[in-house]
Amino acid sequence: QFQHMRVAPFDVIDRRIELIRRLNTIPGISISEDSHSGRPGFNLSLLAPPASRAAFLAAMNWAIDEVQARLARV
Repeated sequence: QFQHMRVAPFDVIDRRIELIRRLNTIPGISISEDSHSGRPGFNLSLLAPPASRAAFLAAMNWAIDEVQARLARV
């Protein structure tokens, strides 16, 4: 839910759009970049293939790394 991502580093729209772009690399997922402040979703069955699941986890790990890097600067 991008609507709740209001804390740094995701308080910047460009960071949320980057996460959307990373998620959109997963086959079958197509989240509009205009959804950066909304509640887009996708069917979790799209993550059944191992490569898709790996791409999803890579996107989530990137997001976690972004948050940890931001916290390290505080």
